[in-house]
Amino acid sequence: MYTTIQKLKAVVSLFILFFGVSLTCISQSNFQKGYYITWNDDTIHGLINNKAGGGNSLACTFKKDKSSKQLKFSADEIKGYRFENGKYYISKEIDINDVKTQVFVEFLVDGISNLYFYRDTDNYFYLIENENGDILALYREEIEYPDGQGQISHDTYRHIRMLKLAFSDCMEIQPQVEQAELSHRSLIKLTKDYHNFVCDDQECIVYEKKLGPPKIYFAPIIGITSSSLRFDKEFYSRFEYDRSLNATYGIQINAVLTRIQERISLQLDLLYENNEFYGTYNNYYELFIKNSMLQPSFLIKYNFPKGKIRPTLGLGLLGNFILDTKARAIVDNIPGSPAQEHEIEDVYMAENLIGVVTQFGLNYRIFKNREAFSNIRYVISQGAAPGPGTAVITTINSINLSVGIYLSKME
Repeated sequence: MYTTIQKLKAVVSLFILFFGVSLTCISQSNFQKGYYITWNDDTIHGLINNKAGGGNSLACTFKKDKSSKQLKFSADEIKGYRFENGKYYISKEIDINDVKTQVFVEFLVDGISNLYFYRDTDNYFYLIENENGDILALYREEIEYPDGQGQISHDTYRHIRMLKLAFSDCMEIQPQVEQAELSHRSLIKLTKDYHNFVCDDQECIVYEKKLGPPKIYFAPIIGITSSSLRFDKEFYSRFEYDRSLNATYGIQINAVLTRIQERISLQLDLLYENNEFYGTYNNYYELFIKNSMLQPSFLIKYNFPKGKIRPTLGLGLLGNFILDTKARAIVDNIPGSPAQEHEIEDVYMAENLIGVVTQFGLNYRIFKNREAFSNIRYVISQGAAPGPGTAVITTINSINLSVGIYLSKME
């Protein structure tokens, strides 16, 4: 028989597997407004697929409109493409594993020195191009030791040495070079500051998409919950408990983390429910346990690409805080005598339980600028209560189906 920890590991493993498969499948189609540029400098507007991972560096998938046929362009066929007010990719011949390859690179800074970023499934590096067209690659080295230890990655100073070489004509910026990191934020600022020191007559253009503060959305929610109850020891652990089916009410706060990744959000829930568990043992004993429960939870949620219906996946932690517990027992173990009914206080039920929650949801637009959602979530929670000997572990697992609507308008 699986223990609760084994069940927890299985649920999390299945969630991660499902998340990975869904991410691979669904993220392949995320068309956003944009345009591509031909080698004759013609600009063609339409929709471009914003691929996850390094897919944007490998090809540009374009549609004139939602119903049009997809066109796929390699870096040899077009000069570049850009998402509306977003990332800008241009065709460039660069060295990848010592092989000259024509690919799309993300254009970050256009100045005296240009800054690019390239990413695919195996590579991740930045490129600095000077006025003469010379390109230096910025990345971390991997050093292979010959004594049988295998290949070990080290955060070397190679990228700093390359930056010193690229910006050697500007002494004012050298202290900043020493602190440079391999990140968009650090290298964009460094390249822009270098331009401002050495150039007075040319504007420095930063193409990185500007991200605003988190977007906060509130929603009332209502749903239905099916919960199971189990104790690990003492007399009431011998009972078989029916699942409790009850209504759930609460609120949800969803914060979209635009500064990190627009598809990632933080979800806070506060749910309230009343449970009633009915247990039997040996045909002679009946037990009724009623309680009210407050359930706050915190999830990290992935929101799949835009559309009328958008799937979401969430994983997080929660607490089950029992506000009050009332227990009533019926004992019918004396033949010929009526059943005895009485209130009991020593069920040894935990008051505070901690657990994990996995969630699958669907968000859908209504009334053009409002968004409703439905979520199904599975919860595993445990807590301990003092027993006559050792602590008694209470386990409450539940499946919840809920619906809600965000009160504020969606962008």
